[in-house]
Amino acid sequence: IYEKEDEPSFFGDGIRYHVFSYKRDSYIESWFRWEEKEYKTRHFLNYSDAVKEWLNEIEVEEEFYPDFKNCLYYYEKDSMDEIIILWDASKKKFYVVESFM
Repeated sequence: IYEKEDEPSFFGDGIRYHVFSYKRDSYIESWFRWEEKEYKTRHFLNYSDAVKEWLNEIEVEEEFYPDFKNCLYYYEKDSMDEIIILWDASKKKFYVVESFM
């Protein structure tokens, strides 16, 4: 229902953000090991701080931000890239935030 990303770069680095809605959520629970608690990321003290910084960087309007207190989280990183997925079952939405370096 929403997407925004950095300007295209030669190396493909930058921030990408997508918001999805759904009708049935029975399968979403099995996608990842969802966490209620936030943990430290590569550069931030917790997931919501990272997401806020990245969304601010690409100038996402606050109306499209997740409601962090109602979300479950999934986080993964590799050598340079990070992804945070947030699931808000009460709003039937999930949010995908990617940082590519």
